[in-house]
Amino acid sequence: TVKVSIFDGAGEMGSAVVNMTYLSISMESESIQNTLTRKTETINGVKCLTENDTNPNYKHSSITFIHNDRFNVTLEGSQMELDELKNYMKKVDLSKLN
Repeated sequence: TVKVSIFDGAGEMGSAVVNMTYLSISMESESIQNTLTRKTETINGVKCLTENDTNPNYKHSSITFIHNDRFNVTLEGSQMELDELKNYMKKVDLSKLN
């Protein structure tokens, strides 16, 4: 199952959230804790924050990125490896977000 969340960064409160995501993405990082790996990477030319939990009892992955310098987009896959979610990301049409 994939859940797509889109947060509009317009306005004072929204821009603060988007700025926090920008800061996180701009810092190259990678951390591994048990079965969970968090890191920044570029997917399809887009700088992203990724999470991949390979625990066989709770596979979970997520990708967070900024679209059009305004929208905070998060894809979350339950019972899904990160590579599967990356393929799903290619199919998401965000062209109507301006």
